[in-house]
Amino acid sequence: MESCIFAQSPYHPASNGLAERAVRTFKHAMRRMDTGAVETRVARFLFHYRITPHTSTGLSPAEMLMGRRLRSHLDQLRADVAQRVIKQQEKQKHHHNKHAKTRVFGIGDTRPTTGQNHKHRPNLNRNLFHQLTGNAQIVSGVHLTAMASQTLNLRLFARPLEVMFGTRTVVTVSGFILGVSMIIASFATSIVMLTSILALAAGPALSVVQILTRALVGRCFTTNYGMAVGIGTSGGAVGAITVGPFTQLLLDTYGWREALLILGGLTMHLGVCGALLRSASTDETNDSYQPVSTGANEEPQVGSSSAEKKGKLKQSSRLGAFKDALGAQIKHFGFSVCFKYSFWITAVPFICSRFVGDQWMIYYVSQAEAKGFSPHDAVTFTTAGGVGNVVSKILLGVIVDKGLLKLRPVIALMITLSSSVFLITPWINSYWLMMVTAVIYCSGHGSIASLNDMYTRELIGTDLLACAFAWMELVTAIFSFSLGFFPGWMYDQTGSFDWAFSIMGCISALSLMALLMEWVQARCKSKQKA
Repeated sequence: MESCIFAQSPYHPASNGLAERAVRTFKHAMRRMDTGAVETRVARFLFHYRITPHTSTGLSPAEMLMGRRLRSHLDQLRADVAQRVIKQQEKQKHHHNKHAKTRVFGIGDTRPTTGQNHKHRPNLNRNLFHQLTGNAQIVSGVHLTAMASQTLNLRLFARPLEVMFGTRTVVTVSGFILGVSMIIASFATSIVMLTSILALAAGPALSVVQILTRALVGRCFTTNYGMAVGIGTSGGAVGAITVGPFTQLLLDTYGWREALLILGGLTMHLGVCGALLRSASTDETNDSYQPVSTGANEEPQVGSSSAEKKGKLKQSSRLGAFKDALGAQIKHFGFSVCFKYSFWITAVPFICSRFVGDQWMIYYVSQAEAKGFSPHDAVTFTTAGGVGNVVSKILLGVIVDKGLLKLRPVIALMITLSSSVFLITPWINSYWLMMVTAVIYCSGHGSIASLNDMYTRELIGTDLLACAFAWMELVTAIFSFSLGFFPGWMYDQTGSFDWAFSIMGCISALSLMALLMEWVQARCKSKQKA
């Protein structure tokens, strides 16, 4: 018996039944395809017929013959994985909620939390994040306590430290203290320990550096002071744009401990920057000393005997010397500046703007999320606001320096713009309106911060700049510590930040009263002279 081998393509209809089935399939397909020539329709049918997977093998005839899949229009379609995941999650939520009960937790209630054990990062304690989350009033209160504590600690000592050691030494040491404290904080085991380290070490060091450098710029730049202040204070806005995403990247990659450790190492560069400051030269220091005359019309004698000197020292009272020394030290704290009318004229805009700005930074992201925006959208809004902050500071500083606009009208305009943003918050619900209002507020707030330094130097002078800045920061800290909780409290009570932001807009508008009082005082003085 002889046998023959026939080579043919897989699933080729060779038997009568398969052949009849193939003919019927071909006729049905040709009737369905109405357009195109006969050759085109036949080619389309054969292509789709040969790429259709077989029920037995799961592979198409073309793939069985050629060893690869032929691309068709169906291969261009992609399944919507995200929508499928959402549907599955909704299905799980529906079945879970059938037997779930709503639980309400109040302030002070205890609840168990579970942490994750990381084999490769055993030091990573994520339970601290569970302690940081919770009621908006409590979480913001921890932040405000840290801010106020670091302000109440050493800001009043900025000027005495500058007199004793010099600006360069104080800034250098404070910069290193700031970096070391952040490194130590990375080993904290509780929220109390973390807050204490940052409030008692990092905060005071940063505050002293801020006050002394601002006062140093005011003394060094007799011209182009507005541009210098704008460039110098724009670092905060640049940091808000760059440091925020960088810190989030560190948190996502390494965790909060390693993030604090890296940020602490980077922050120690502030000490190096302080070492680059130029100290006062010997000639400038010697020129500040003046001979003390012994009488109204008597010149000081250079060659006096030691006996006469001892006699004069004995005549002086020890109590009087102690009073003089105590008075000199108290003078360094700048208590006298608080009794100046001009100080409060410039302090009111600074305090209102700084207090409102701190609340905006704390609650803006939560306010955007309450309006239905994602955290990514909120970060986009703040980034755009940071760009506007930098541009407005430098631009308005140059405009005021060149005399194109006067200082006081520009301050009044910026206060009006920033206050109006808070007042219209209930009606801001779209994406682009949120972005525009964020840019307007950050531009106005940043301009007020730099222009107020120019305003302070004009009213008070360069000698008391450090003392004035320290007392302004102290009063601002008292307000933040006393009233900084109310936006979070109002949100917990009403479920919205609209009323809280409207009240902050009214507080910001109070700065206009200080400018009005100065204008009234100037008019009264001009009438008296006339």
